[in-house]
Amino acid sequence: MEKKKFHCGDILSIITGRLLSPRRMHGVMDLLHFMTGDNGYGRDIPGASEICANHLLRQFPQLSSYEIEIALLELNKTLMSTPSHSEKKDIVVRWLEKQIKIYGAIFLVSQIPEDEWVEENHKRMIAKKK
Repeated sequence: MEKKKFHCGDILSIITGRLLSPRRMHGVMDLLHFMTGDNGYGRDIPGASEICANHLLRQFPQLSSYEIEIALLELNKTLMSTPSHSEKKDIVVRWLEKQIKIYGAIFLVSQIPEDEWVEENHKRMIAKKK
């Protein structure tokens, strides 16, 4: 199984659904492309993100901690009370720096095996149609 290094912000973006990657959507898309083997998830970025998030949490269970949830709630609260876009960007950068001190900057991510990706994506598509 192929592995590749990704920034903590890329991974947290997929897990939390909030864009936290220093490379913004480029980091998110690189991670999704790698994990899925670029298996044509097409425009279904939310679906691919959901499947990848589950795999990332299995690979890095420390990122599913209560502390991350609390930190994310605090981040959201701070961002909601901050009107300036540039201030919000600085707040996210500082928040991510704190998470990096706790969890590390770089994670070695495993690709989702192709058969698992196909099966999980198929199940999700069937559930979506119901």
